[in-house]
Amino acid sequence: MIRPLERREPPRSRHAVSPSSGARPAAAGAPALSVQIEAFLEHLRNERGLSPHTLRGYSRDLLDLLEHTGDLPISQIDNLAIRGFLARLHESGASRATIARKLAAVRSFFRFLVDRELLEASPAALIRTPKQPRRLPRCLREEEVGRLLAAPGPEDPFPQRDRAILELLYSTGMRVSELTGLDVDDLDLAVGLCRVRGKGGRERLVPVGSIAVAALRGYLATERRRVGIDPTIRALFLNRDGKRLSSRSVRRLLARYR
Repeated sequence: MIRPLERREPPRSRHAVSPSSGARPAAAGAPALSVQIEAFLEHLRNERGLSPHTLRGYSRDLLDLLEHTGDLPISQIDNLAIRGFLARLHESGASRATIARKLAAVRSFFRFLVDRELLEASPAALIRTPKQPRRLPRCLREEEVGRLLAAPGPEDPFPQRDRAILELLYSTGMRVSELTGLDVDDLDLAVGLCRVRGKGGRERLVPVGSIAVAALRGYLATERRRVGIDPTIRALFLNRDGKRLSSRSVRRLLARYR
């Protein structure tokens, strides 16, 4: 069976379909769904350079399809099978956003198979994406931004790190995932520039304001030097164990200070 991305050598996938579930195994010599999902994920990882977070999302969504259909030959997965998969998600209470995301992953997967000439046409091509309610993000007011930037205090475990994170996000507008992917070598504080790696491995240079530069200098000179005892770890923002700070930790940090 296909292996989840997080663990390379498990004995079985957590989504493995048991014999009692009624799933039919792939015919001998036919390209099975699980094998092609693995090939697609390798393509996303090696050729498109997607982030681990994005890869895990594709993996979860396609393993859910595998769990629904069983490990059939890809030629036996038709439009009705995919519609059944989406209907099951709806019946289980999944939101329209979740269903739309999973459908997008399924479409990308079958488009990959068509491009590789393993299928003549995608069975997901004519399925409409569920309409999403249009919601505009709520912007912080000026006084809210000021309170947020001033929130880290001496009672917090890493006030200088947190202040540097807040100032850098405010100064550059970069994504949280881009911020946590930064290394120390990506900064050029002398000229106020930061090299950011975005989606698909694309890089860009982003100007950094003087207040954010000062906050970064303070963090690098104190807290990062204290926890960054392993010289092989070049991540800019570290946790208490000296490892790269995760996107989830930054989002928790933002929620706490707000």
